[in-house]
Amino acid sequence: MISKQIGYLGEKLAAEYLQKLQYQILQTNFTALGGEIDIIAMKDESYRFIEVKTSANSIVKPVEMISRKKIVHLRHIATVWLTRNGKSIYDDNFGFDFVGIELESPSLQIKSIEFIKDFLIN
Repeated sequence: MISKQIGYLGEKLAAEYLQKLQYQILQTNFTALGGEIDIIAMKDESYRFIEVKTSANSIVKPVEMISRKKIVHLRHIATVWLTRNGKSIYDDNFGFDFVGIELESPSLQIKSIEFIKDFLIN
């Protein structure tokens, strides 16, 4: 399975995991400004912008796959989404969460799921 397919599988598994945690999925794969937010959800009256990273090799942990550039893009894209949906970054409650999924290779069975709430400070 190629890396893009592994990414989509990871996003699907992450959405299912988040729903079990009572997250309401609002949108997936929102793109703007040349970047993407994997999952946008609502939890406890807070908009959650969720980055998902999936690894099928044991060398790199998913959390290690987040670059500084990605963090900057996440913040900008979240601002675009809030604005387009009539929300304000000053008035509305929102945050950034992370879901890292490690898959067994070659079976692609879930090896582990790491969830970090508020992995970025607004």
